[in-house]
Amino acid sequence: MRYAAEVIEKLRVINGDKKYILNSAGELPIETSHFNNHLKNYCESCGIDYRSSHKFRFYGVSEAYSQGIEEGKIVSYANHSSVDMTRHYNRSRRLSFFHDEAEAVFGFTHTVKTG
Repeated sequence: MRYAAEVIEKLRVINGDKKYILNSAGELPIETSHFNNHLKNYCESCGIDYRSSHKFRFYGVSEAYSQGIEEGKIVSYANHSSVDMTRHYNRSRRLSFFHDEAEAVFGFTHTVKTG
């Protein structure tokens, strides 16, 4: 996590006093599809599996919830227009809900298979 903060700080220095840390030629944030194309190329050149920026948003929001960060702060950090949108990104909540429902309805707990 510390390394990610260092990378973001370096991007802030490079971009100067702009609102966004990843900018297009002007003051607007870089377009998502353009960013993801670059990200995919970087992942391929490094030999790692590609995950879109959207997956990182899901992970970041879910992790923030699991760390107990106040929901209002998560909404702000994610730059969402509503708490409902932020809750949509909270995968840990969805898995927890599904586990509870599966156990209550079917009498078993769903196991999520990994890699």
